[in-house]
Amino acid sequence: MIKLDDALAGVKNLGLDTAPIIYFVEKNPQYDELVTEVFRRIDNSMLVGITSVITFTEVLVQPIRRDDAKLQQEYTAETRDRIARADFG
Repeated sequence: MIKLDDALAGVKNLGLDTAPIIYFVEKNPQYDELVTEVFRRIDNSMLVGITSVITFTEVLVQPIRRDDAKLQQEYTAETRDRIARADFG
């Protein structure tokens, strides 16, 4: 299996889809260590995390359906200042 350092060698901007954001916020036991390290690198300006408004919408679907305001706030707080929103329009 490829190591994270090797996979991200030379990468400055990293596109994030829905799954890694969900894994990070909800602390998925299978992926938590990996996504936490990716977000640590984003926090330390080693990477720029980029995603779309579609991804932000997708991560909120289940918390909204379950009327889970706390989880909705966690998603917002964990992503608001960390991840750049790409404008494809």
